[in-house]
Amino acid sequence: PVNLLVNDYFKKHNISWPGVVSDKVYLRRIYLDIIGIAPTPGELAAFTQDTRPDKRGLWVRTLLNRHDDYAMHWLTFWNDALRNDYSGTGYITKGRYNISDWLYKSLAANKPYHQFVKAQLAADLLDPPARLRHLPALGFLGLGPWYYDNGAVEIMRADERHDRVDAVTRGMLGLTVGCARCHDHKYDPIPTKDYYSLAGVFLNTEYHEYPLAPKAIVEDHKAREEALNQKREMLREYTNTEGTQLAGTLAFQAAKYMQAGGEGTGEP
Repeated sequence: PVNLLVNDYFKKHNISWPGVVSDKVYLRRIYLDIIGIAPTPGELAAFTQDTRPDKRGLWVRTLLNRHDDYAMHWLTFWNDALRNDYSGTGYITKGRYNISDWLYKSLAANKPYHQFVKAQLAADLLDPPARLRHLPALGFLGLGPWYYDNGAVEIMRADERHDRVDAVTRGMLGLTVGCARCHDHKYDPIPTKDYYSLAGVFLNTEYHEYPLAPKAIVEDHKAREEALNQKREMLREYTNTEGTQLAGTLAFQAAKYMQAGGEGTGEP
């Protein structure tokens, strides 16, 4: 919208500048910015033939209403913000697909930004109806490393808090606050005091895995899983016992196999 206003101003005053672009360039830019794919030749032809004076703004609104395409495109950027890269870099893998599914639905539903942020930082503190629905959003914090193995426990916990400070500030504030762990920023108003104030918030948090199903279903699943594990253990013991007995039986017949082999080759 700001670009539209600037373009209108320069057109009104007959000023030429790089921001006033052709229809072809403009359409390609808004398609790539909003939904991440280039327009088709048919869409480009339709845009070029559109004679409405406010067609650029109307086409922007049309693209914003393509909720599924918009959500899929911007999901990739938010996954980067919450370091959800599926790369198996040592971060906790449980919940990655839950948080991505929640993000997609939230973006497609045009969830207000303040609700979008609140759910990812404190979904477990929301009122009961919204709490269960938004618990997957806590993957924003839960996806990071919780169990470093760097030696001293104090260092491990500090590294875990550092990851959360870094993810929250870079992802939601657009600031690299993580380096204030060691020193005040030289040019930005970010002192180490602010860093450790924020780290203190995460000092009072605990990692907990929340089941996303009702308690009765979870307990039934655990009971069935336990029964299945018992049967697997019985099958393993049975297989080992039968295998040992069969091996012993065949060992007593080794002479017969050796004799048959010798006769088959025609040698004494």
